[in-house]
Amino acid sequence: MFDLPRTGTALDIGCGFGRSVSWMADNYDKVIGTDISKHVIAAATKNCEHLDNIAFYVNGPDSLPADILPASVDVAYIFTVLQHIPREYTQNILCSVERVLKPGGRVVFNLLSNINEELNEGCLLYTSPSPRDGLL
Repeated sequence: MFDLPRTGTALDIGCGFGRSVSWMADNYDKVIGTDISKHVIAAATKNCEHLDNIAFYVNGPDSLPADILPASVDVAYIFTVLQHIPREYTQNILCSVERVLKPGGRVVFNLLSNINEELNEGCLLYTSPSPRDGLL
């Protein structure tokens, strides 16, 4: 569907109980799952205990954990998450994503209409600037 990296590190923001992390673990060298709920992260850790290439962290309401290093993520996945949080938190989360993306890394997220905003439609694919773009 998108031109996404097929190896490297994937980040699932709002990973919930780990369903997406499970299929990502088959395709990426390392997968990081984050969620705002420590109880959900505990359940995800248990659900994915058979996988050896994953790590889970609790994130803040508007930031990613400091354990996720700058420029360490090849692809970030945020599915059906952003409509649940206020716009100013969304903006901060996306800035945090930009911090952890490698040059040329991608983030895929969706926005649903008529939830938490007057109009949020469609899908967006973001590519962080890379040196070859002349933007760095």
